[in-house]
Amino acid sequence: MVTPFRSRARELLRETLLDAARQTLGERAWSEVVMDDIALAAGVSRGTLYKHFVSRRAFGRAIAAHEMRSALAEVERVLRASPDDPERTIADAFDVLLSAGAQAPLLRQIVTPQPAGGAAAELLDTDGLFVEARTELCLALVDVWPRLSQSDAGLVSESVLRLALSCAATPTAPSKLNGRRVASLLAPFLARATPPGARRKGGWLREHSPAADSDARAQTSK
Repeated sequence: MVTPFRSRARELLRETLLDAARQTLGERAWSEVVMDDIALAAGVSRGTLYKHFVSRRAFGRAIAAHEMRSALAEVERVLRASPDDPERTIADAFDVLLSAGAQAPLLRQIVTPQPAGGAAAELLDTDGLFVEARTELCLALVDVWPRLSQSDAGLVSESVLRLALSCAATPTAPSKLNGRRVASLLAPFLARATPPGARRKGGWLREHSPAADSDARAQTSK
């Protein structure tokens, strides 16, 4: 019988192993990391590591899943913080997702093109992380905005995730894609999330549009 103490101890050890892996992956590519490296970084034996993860591949999937869930937890926190303005909330959530993804070393390697033999992308495809992330985000959107249909929530969640992955896949390329632009793209669907007239006339997007920014700069320069 597993006692609560033993269960908690196993959970803490698992977190220690995942944290050690993320620290190692922040310095080296997945293709260069072996299980002995992780065990050494975590201060445990190789056998202890294999008691928790049966293979290097399974460990890689667990790391990627942990990073994805951590990123989604940050996104959900933003969604619940200001549900009265869906456009602004999605804009903030997208920017938070980009930031969280940039701090997830294995996810970053998964979506970034790698040299032959160094690809970590198989972890994403095999484990269905994108499908899991899309489902989790869709459920969160419907929970925060019950007026949003499953269809619209699915489209918004998939668009946000795919656009974030696209940005992460080309980190060195200049991009003007940010939360505001993504919210502008999804505005027709987000408008259905709140009752008619619930938001101020013009809305957050209009107040923060490029034209509004330009007007503000012109007023400041006078």
